[in-house]
Amino acid sequence: MIKNTGQEVAKAGHATSLYVDGKEIAHDLVNINLKSGVAHESWFKDYKWPKSKDVKVKVFADSYKKLKESNEQNNSLEKTCKCPIDTTPPKVAISHSPSEITTADEVTFTANATDNIGIAKILIFVNDEQVKECTPGTEKTDTEGGKYWECIYTGGPYEAGPLTYRAEAIDSYKNKGFSEEKSIDVSETEFFPMVAEDRDLDGILIAQKTTFCKDSALITSFLLMIHMMCLIVRQVESHIDLPMQSGISGMAA
Repeated sequence: MIKNTGQEVAKAGHATSLYVDGKEIAHDLVNINLKSGVAHESWFKDYKWPKSKDVKVKVFADSYKKLKESNEQNNSLEKTCKCPIDTTPPKVAISHSPSEITTADEVTFTANATDNIGIAKILIFVNDEQVKECTPGTEKTDTEGGKYWECIYTGGPYEAGPLTYRAEAIDSYKNKGFSEEKSIDVSETEFFPMVAEDRDLDGILIAQKTTFCKDSALITSFLLMIHMMCLIVRQVESHIDLPMQSGISGMAA
């Protein structure tokens, strides 16, 4: 805020400048006439205050000396601004899916982080190796309206044995948050043989193919489907045979 303490009107067109640590950073144009005793309030719209840093600020009215004044020594004000420093680390948690992992599966790791200021970066580690960096991560809103940031990584398949994973989150003040380290037991994939046969109408085997499937439920479904197809074929055959037998009987008579 600046105020005309003189006796004359300060005509529009002069500027007020902002200096930070001795360097001119921005200026604001005063586009109205200021009568004696009238104040003008504005702000420096294009300047963003630095985070976690103390700065020496100087505001200079009529910095380009557009106005004639009786006292040119009372146009500035200096002050040191102490900015608060955030020391609260983010909170981060991580999970994986699917819940049971085999050597044939890909694994999706999902890290979610929260912070009182905001998240700058989320890191995901698998077996102590960084595999993903999200900067800053996807911002989302939970059911209660709270903000959180998400980072997703899909990897694998992995070798059989234990696998560890964890996440880190870093906020804009470089505070770090760490998730707990979790472990997965990756098991060997169990393959089930599945035999497909091709037979003619007399039941004679024409071709046979054996494939291996890791999903026993899929095999069960396939066998049920084959069983249902056989029942349908038998029903069709029974409908075809009955009229033929009836026709033969009539001719004999």
